[in-house]
Amino acid sequence: NFFELGGNSLSAITVCNIILIKMKTKVLLKDFFNMPYIRSIAEIITTSGLNEYNLIKSLEKKEYYRASPAQERMFVTQKIQGAITNYNDIQTFELYGSFDKVRFEKAVMGVFERDESLRTSFQLLNGKTIQIVNSEIKVDIEYYKVENSNFEEILNNLGREFDLSIPPLLRLGVVQVNEKRNIVIYECHHIIFDGISHEIFKKEIEQLYLGKNLERKRIQYKDYSDWQLSMNEKGEFSNQENYWV
Repeated sequence: NFFELGGNSLSAITVCNIILIKMKTKVLLKDFFNMPYIRSIAEIITTSGLNEYNLIKSLEKKEYYRASPAQERMFVTQKIQGAITNYNDIQTFELYGSFDKVRFEKAVMGVFERDESLRTSFQLLNGKTIQIVNSEIKVDIEYYKVENSNFEEILNNLGREFDLSIPPLLRLGVVQVNEKRNIVIYECHHIIFDGISHEIFKKEIEQLYLGKNLERKRIQYKDYSDWQLSMNEKGEFSNQENYWV
């Protein structure tokens, strides 16, 4: 059973997407949940027809890009409500062993260089929300020691609203518990992060911190956003819309 082995809804979606890409067969998430076994999924694949996979293409470099519907919703909401922290998310992860500040900062900058979402800001242009991928930004990292600061003070320092026009939409700090244990704490805006993004962010920092090389990303979120909008304009999502309406 996929879920008894530790799978969850997010990883199930990933598996369904891989099946669609590699085998050109669409496995619905509800079917995956109802029959989360290799044999059952194999039967679906062998009895289903082929589905064309619409590959997401990497866009050429431009001054700005269209925001996704989700990004536009959050941007407009924050513009209407003003200074809010409803979309802020605070996460932590730990680094064990002797902490190397220079190596850590290099790893953080490496992640910012490879992940465009971390360098993205948002503005209104002719009544439409646009996203701007900035080539260079300054990333400030705060450093704390437990004997000088308690966690509540640190969280209060992070818990502030973001100006969506000024990147990065992420704040980062390191709390030294002792010489062998450091807690990385960061706050980001949901307009650039989701649940999967957190796992990728943590993993990439850890891997770069350990000196590992990461493969170049073929697509970025702006590419997905444009693909999603184009698919909607072509009426590709009409079946889904009809189901819910």
